[in-house]
Amino acid sequence: GSEMCIRDRFNVYIEIKNGKVSIAPEQEFDYKYNLSVKEGYVGEFESVETQEAYEIQVSIENGSIISK
Repeated sequence: GSEMCIRDRFNVYIEIKNGKVSIAPEQEFDYKYNLSVKEGYVGEFESVETQEAYEIQVSIENGSIISK
């Protein structure tokens, strides 16, 4: 499987079959999360619905999405 860490200040879209994604949001920015894992674990993320929020979309079939 794949393993990646997101530390970006722009919109992100990731779709993988197997793996782990770590998200390291910066506190001074707002993020809107669209996170999906069919088999596995999704951590807790606080989504903010504003025009300025960066959109983070992650879809995984088997794996996990965690906060770093």
